[in-house]
Amino acid sequence: SGHPEAPRNAETLLQKMIALSETGHEVGPSEETWCTVMNTWVNSDRSEAIERVTKILDLMEHLSKCGREVKLSTIPYSIYIKAWEREAQKRRGRHKQECGDMILQAVGRMQSRGIDPTPEIYNSILTALREISAINAVFYFLELEQRYRRREVQLATRTFNIGMDAIAGLNRPDSEEKASNVLNRMYEYSENDKSVSPSRYTFNIILKILSRSNSNDAAAKADDLLREMDDMPSVSPDSFSYGTCIIAWGRSKERNKFERVVELMNRFVGALEREKVNQTNGISVFNSVLSVCYHNSSFEFKAAARETADIAMQKLLKTKGIQPDITTYSSYFKILQGDVPADDALVKDVFARCMDGGFVTKEI
Repeated sequence: SGHPEAPRNAETLLQKMIALSETGHEVGPSEETWCTVMNTWVNSDRSEAIERVTKILDLMEHLSKCGREVKLSTIPYSIYIKAWEREAQKRRGRHKQECGDMILQAVGRMQSRGIDPTPEIYNSILTALREISAINAVFYFLELEQRYRRREVQLATRTFNIGMDAIAGLNRPDSEEKASNVLNRMYEYSENDKSVSPSRYTFNIILKILSRSNSNDAAAKADDLLREMDDMPSVSPDSFSYGTCIIAWGRSKERNKFERVVELMNRFVGALEREKVNQTNGISVFNSVLSVCYHNSSFEFKAAARETADIAMQKLLKTKGIQPDITTYSSYFKILQGDVPADDALVKDVFARCMDGGFVTKEI
């Protein structure tokens, strides 16, 4: 409910249920009921939400300790972690860091009551820490990984992905190297533990880092990684994979980079035709090509950029199941600005389709 009094009303009902159970008239509220009330507070915009969620968890722990019918699992603690993550979004500086400290204390609270944290709990903590401070999330992830190597905790693929995402968030020159090292360790771990096998998202994180990198070999590395994904039986590239690899080539200084961009676009279309990649968000690949063309308008690359933009539009119009959007049209016409012959048939066709689709803006 979006009603402003919903969390307060929910907690009042919870208190009535507890009171009835104390008199023996009713069975006490289930864990699901407790968690529902906590979630009602978390999902509200009330300033006292974190205070109320903490109070409810405190009461659950107290009643459980007293032998009452309150069973504790990891679920209320995951909600508690989420509450502190939401609270951190409202705070700044030292106060934001304090939220991270409270999140980390959740593990201690669980263990003191004999509840072993699950991979999902560690994922929740890492996700929250990443929102607060990427470096803190990286340190916590590396600590978890050391404990995983000693077989003290169980982790999952998503745990490693969140850690790699935090490494990417640092945006440092060595981010790609560190993330690739994590990937290599995942290969090693997965020989005995399939629950930490690399996923498509694992590779996409590294591709994202490479697409932002100024390294001379970033594009070549991205291409190699994409081919590695394509050769794996368990992982295949998606639209994001191809798009980020295209962006990586667009940022490179290689003279043949537009040839590589077109080759990647054709590989994507071929994968579509063979049904090796889903059409979902397929337009983003073509938009990545056009973005590369627009951002390479220097004299050295202008002609190649214009030619590649035309090739991309022709290929897109022939590709089944993918339609241009407003970003496609806007990018294409920006590339052509001041450089369009009056009798250009392709441009006329594209503009006619733009009008038919209702995408014509003042800028276009």
